[in-house]
Amino acid sequence: MLLRQIELNACQMRERQMAMSVARSRELFQWQAAMAGVISPLLMLRASKGNPAFLAPLIPISFVLGYSYDMCFGGKMDRIRAEAERILSTPEEHDRFVLLPLGEPTIAAIDENIRAKALLAARAAAAAAN
Repeated sequence: MLLRQIELNACQMRERQMAMSVARSRELFQWQAAMAGVISPLLMLRASKGNPAFLAPLIPISFVLGYSYDMCFGGKMDRIRAEAERILSTPEEHDRFVLLPLGEPTIAAIDENIRAKALLAARAAAAAAN
């Protein structure tokens, strides 16, 4: 029962983190679009006065804006999710990109890490007291 509750909480936290990430991206997109909306007419106006080189920055600006729009409102997240599922389902790709360098952490290794951190904290507290 406790393990189910822990897993449920972890799933809920992942969902909240993903929602925050998408919300952050959408907020950032609004700022990027506002910047592009201000800069683009100024660049076009300057280019119309005889210097077409001022149109060059519009190309990367449009790419950044298009990428951000696709990430926030388009199907980019669906394409990323599909690619991630493909990587996880293909054994060669899974072994190449997903496996951890030293393998999966064991309970004993996690317990040892917790003990080491507690020991360091105790030593730091003792040093601060002296």
